Amino acid sequence: MKIGIGSLSVVCLISLLGARTFAQSSLFADLQQDPVVSSDEAGGIEVNADSMQYDREQGRIVADGNVVIVSGRDRLRGDRVLVNVNTGDLYALGNVELERDGEILRGERLHFNTRTRVSSLDTPSMDSDPFRIIAETVRRSGDNTIELARASITTCELDHHHAHYHVRARRLTVYPGDHLRAYHARWYLGRVPVFYVPHWRRRLHDEYGWNFYPGYRSRWGGYLLSSYFHRITPNLRLEHHVDYYSERGVGLGEDVDWQFEGGKGQLNLYYIHDRKPLGHNPPEPSLDADRDRYRIFLRHDQSFDANTRLLIRNEYISDVRFRRHFFDRQYRRLRQPENFASLSHQRDLYTITALANYRLNDFYDNINRLPEISLDWYRVQLGDTSIYYESESSSVFLQRVFASEDERESHATFRIDSLHSIYQPRRIDGWLNVVPRARYRATYFSNSRKTETFDTVITQTVTNDVTLAVQTLSETNTVTQVRDGDMQLRHIFEFGSEVSFKAFKRLQDSPGGQPWRHVVEPYANYTLRFEPNVLPEDLYQYDSVDAIRDRHTVLLGVRNILQTKRNDRSVEAADVNIFTTANLDPDRDQDVFESIEMESRFRPAPWARVDFDGLYDLVEGEISEFRSRLRLHDDDLWHFRFEHRYRRERSSLISVDTMFSPNRNWTINLHSRYEFEFSRLEEQGGYLQRNFDCMSIRLGGSVFPGFRRTDGTREDSDYRVDVALWLKAFPEMELRDRGR
Repeated sequence: MKIGIGSLSVVCLISLLGARTFAQSSLFADLQQDPVVSSDEAGGIEVNADSMQYDREQGRIVADGNVVIVSGRDRLRGDRVLVNVNTGDLYALGNVELERDGEILRGERLHFNTRTRVSSLDTPSMDSDPFRIIAETVRRSGDNTIELARASITTCELDHHHAHYHVRARRLTVYPGDHLRAYHARWYLGRVPVFYVPHWRRRLHDEYGWNFYPGYRSRWGGYLLSSYFHRITPNLRLEHHVDYYSERGVGLGEDVDWQFEGGKGQLNLYYIHDRKPLGHNPPEPSLDADRDRYRIFLRHDQSFDANTRLLIRNEYISDVRFRRHFFDRQYRRLRQPENFASLSHQRDLYTITALANYRLNDFYDNINRLPEISLDWYRVQLGDTSIYYESESSSVFLQRVFASEDERESHATFRIDSLHSIYQPRRIDGWLNVVPRARYRATYFSNSRKTETFDTVITQTVTNDVTLAVQTLSETNTVTQVRDGDMQLRHIFEFGSEVSFKAFKRLQDSPGGQPWRHVVEPYANYTLRFEPNVLPEDLYQYDSVDAIRDRHTVLLGVRNILQTKRNDRSVEAADVNIFTTANLDPDRDQDVFESIEMESRFRPAPWARVDFDGLYDLVEGEISEFRSRLRLHDDDLWHFRFEHRYRRERSSLISVDTMFSPNRNWTINLHSRYEFEFSRLEEQGGYLQRNFDCMSIRLGGSVFPGFRRTDGTREDSDYRVDVALWLKAFPEMELRDRGR
């Protein structure tokens, strides 16, 4: 049955959680069933129930069985509800739920007054996403705040008494949709108290909280990395770091993250008064070093529109060892910090870019570009002809600077470079693709490199001890001196042509019925570049533009592609490209064919990926460079990653990372790096993670075995053990890579 009862706003999701008791016999007696009740008589509330009774004289309605009362944004459910139309009181019994805007108040007995908007509930519980709350009493006032006494809070799905963690508070105030405040709050892991704070404030549906990462590391001693993060505006987030290292001191940091329409970035500040600035086993223990060490990192990405983008990366550090000592993962990824600002604008026909690359720390070498303006025109058809045109032009001030302890002198030049190309693609007999091209490159250098060689005579006077005769001896030495030269304008002409064709063959379908197709594409690229009027030896070398010389070669290769369909989508299961370059006019120290290169990608299954890249030296008859990567994975259950990087006589590094989850409760990880060239295990580590329904705990460790440095000193082994705990309901509390 359904009765309309006007506008009752059951806004008060939680109010006075008193233990108001009332007897069913007194509340629901003497009511007669009346299936016809007008909306005006009932007051306009919408009621749904299996059966209803109405007492017109007393102004009472009793609804039984699956009762649902709706008024605006409020919804009340219960087994039995009494409505007093005259006073505005609602009394609910059995499995009571009061819901508004996703927040649910549960109990066995509820009293709610629609006029005072004050409610009380026996044995209350409350859902305020992502929290689940139980309390002894609860009261909700007219201003929509909720007061709970002796409350227990958790995000776990288990009962509070069996939750993996919970917080008990003497008093709890909830401001729906905004935040909650707890007074005299105690944190429990299981039933064990672990933390106490007299006042705790937590935002709902937002980033706000603590992170703690305790552990031990040889170079740090025992440590505790702690941070507190919060938002001060919807677009601005702060994180304050206080890190304690028993061997090094206290580190302080401040992270500022911002994100707004089209842009995001961060500013990271870190400082430590380091008791061991040279490390735990320095190569020169007697060497003095500044103990005040710091790092300033700035990153910003900004998209002004769909075509315009700004990138900024800046990092300033106190000394060259700082990143290795405290941010070693970032150090391994990039030995020298990047410092640049780039603004690019892309259109259908061109891209224009302004780049500034600069050195902030004088203990690094760098090539400054202050600034570089480049304009790239994409290949475009010239009118109705079959000729296409493209160009690349740039203007840059280049400065080669050396580290402060390097005695070499810096040098600089202003360079304008412009490359223009024309093409005329053709297809012969419908299958052979031929693309002849012609190129002209002009480059202006405001400064060149001039090498002068001259002889110096060293005169030495020698006296014979026996005869006392005096002789004058002379020795001639050849001295080479490099100095700045005059401006230069270099011209380069180049001609060439690309030739290729594709052949297809349909292979026998797999047992699953999926089609397979083999595509083979032989190709050749001929290049004739005449000797420029300015040779690389006459220029300071900054990048590949300065190293251009004559060339007469042909690139020969063949590409094989294996295509199939998966989930009705075409995929390339294999892509193998093998090529070599023939020197048609080799120098005396060159062979016609010097190397063979390979680039390959294999996707044998959605869960498997294999890549191979390599270079085979034909002159030496051995592999010069090779890199292989293997990745196998099954969603979040397991993965296996293998990578081998080989450079002849320099490095042969293998890294392995494997993760396995036998079930939802446990995750195991092992990782390792081994350098065969020096027979050195660089790192061995892993972690064991226990996953609960609401939280995860991880115990991890790594060992970095010691080795002998190039100067003959010994680097001791470095051990690390750490513990991490985070709540799944708050992604910002998950274990993050802080570069440590």
